[in-house]
Amino acid sequence: MGNAKTPSAVKAPASAPTMTKLQKAFQKDCEWKKLELQDVSFWILNGISIAVGLLCGVSGITGYLGLLGYFLTTFIAMSYYLATVLGVEADDFGGKSEILQEAYVSGLSTFLCTWIITYTMFHAPSLA
Repeated sequence: MGNAKTPSAVKAPASAPTMTKLQKAFQKDCEWKKLELQDVSFWILNGISIAVGLLCGVSGITGYLGLLGYFLTTFIAMSYYLATVLGVEADDFGGKSEILQEAYVSGLSTFLCTWIITYTMFHAPSLA
């Protein structure tokens, strides 16, 4: 019963703390795996889609101008986000289209739902 250490008493070596996706989402020059970058881009694009949908709905924009505004805004915002905020070279992951392939369909549907609901709330004639 001396000072012999049992296996349960031996401490594992301390490893470097890992960052969550949320923490990495706003830090420049982090190591990214392709799936992690796609996940973060998906949620950032959906957030932008909600904001643009609210803006278009409240301001009363209709037709192709709303869609054109959405595509321009999301392309510019995501290009800025990937290059400036994250410091990621999109070509290392197959280009922007490879990173955003799943996010754009979902983002477009989020934008359209938000736009339609917000426009209806603020500009539709009363049914009463």
